Amino acid sequence: MTKSLAVALAPKGIRVNAICPAAVETPMLIKFFDRTIEDEEEAKEIQNGYIKASVPLGRAGTAEEIADVVAFLASDESSFITGVPLPVDGGYTAK
Repeated sequence: MTKSLAVALAPKGIRVNAICPAAVETPMLIKFFDRTIEDEEEAKEIQNGYIKASVPLGRAGTAEEIADVVAFLASDESSFITGVPLPVDGGYTAK
């Protein structure tokens, strides 16, 4: 869809890109990893162990890091980028 829209809208000067984040450190992520553990610190340890094992950078991303990518793609500095599904995943898809 990203590529099709990018091609269709390019003549109008509209760029279309997709941001594809992996795990982002939020309270919701902790709940996702283990809904049965009431101790938030223990759930966070489980989360960190999984992420360290599966994400080459060894950590979850932050909301600010995703926002930085959004700001870049919305800026004039990315004026020649369109039709790109951009992984923002700490190297998860590179493995």
